[in-house]
Amino acid sequence: MKETTIIQVPENMQVQYIYAPATSLDCATLRSGRAGVSVANSANFVVCNKTTDIKSDFLPLVPKFIEGCSGYALTFELSQYAQLELDLDLTNYSNNLELTFKFNLNGPGASIKLISRAILRDQQEIKIITEQNHLAPDTTSDLLLKTVCFDQAKWSYNGKILVSPAGHRTVASQVNHNLLMPSYSQAISIPALEVLTNDVKCTHGSAVGQVDRDSLYYLMARGLTAEQAETVLLESFLG
Repeated sequence: MKETTIIQVPENMQVQYIYAPATSLDCATLRSGRAGVSVANSANFVVCNKTTDIKSDFLPLVPKFIEGCSGYALTFELSQYAQLELDLDLTNYSNNLELTFKFNLNGPGASIKLISRAILRDQQEIKIITEQNHLAPDTTSDLLLKTVCFDQAKWSYNGKILVSPAGHRTVASQVNHNLLMPSYSQAISIPALEVLTNDVKCTHGSAVGQVDRDSLYYLMARGLTAEQAETVLLESFLG
């Protein structure tokens, strides 16, 4: 089963989209800092209820995870000068999941920013697919995904930046960093770039590595246990 959603971001609108289980977020902070955000007790996921007391154009939107659904495809259609920030937090999500995010920057000045963090354990598998489609001039996209894999967990990322012939002065970035703990975990990262015009600035890349042993030793030399030092490094990595 795969849930498909299309979100229209109108002209000059700012939207923040939070995609995460409630357990991985500070729900009290959400309620106090972003009007209209609450917790759905039945499914234990953060959802958004639009209320009349939202005074800012910066709207919090949070999709509700559906029981029994392991796949989601979200398409964001951005008009001119629309701004989207998407925060994907799967640090405490325990199930397998496949997510597809498609960003269509249809109008001049449209911009998107995606920050993702995840910690995978046991035999968990998560697959993320992203498309950054720059279909108009002067658009911007910035994606940063960070993942830590333990045990036999598996992370898979496939991302593509497309700049159309009309996408003059595009600025696009796509970065995926993965940290494998000493285990049988895996991380597969495949970034791609297709540019069909000139006068653009596009970067993409990926990295897979393990905890830096010198940094671990440095922290332990200052009184931290191995477990404490590792925790500090993981928190720093996820940022």
